[in-house]
Amino acid sequence: MAGLEHKILKNLLLSRYWELPNIAKESRVLRSLGLGKEEQKLRKVAYNQLSLTLKRLNESLGTCLK
Repeated sequence: MAGLEHKILKNLLLSRYWELPNIAKESRVLRSLGLGKEEQKLRKVAYNQLSLTLKRLNESLGTCLK
């Protein structure tokens, strides 16, 4: 069973992967449904929240993630 540190690192790596421009642009299904702009808004909000969470985690644990 994976420890908490492993889960945090795994999620950070997955989020970094999906932030890559060539990966994010591959969501053609959503664009074909007319949801491309909504997807961009959701991604922006999600990544802003992730950055805030990491900042707080770094402050509380004294780490330097991301």
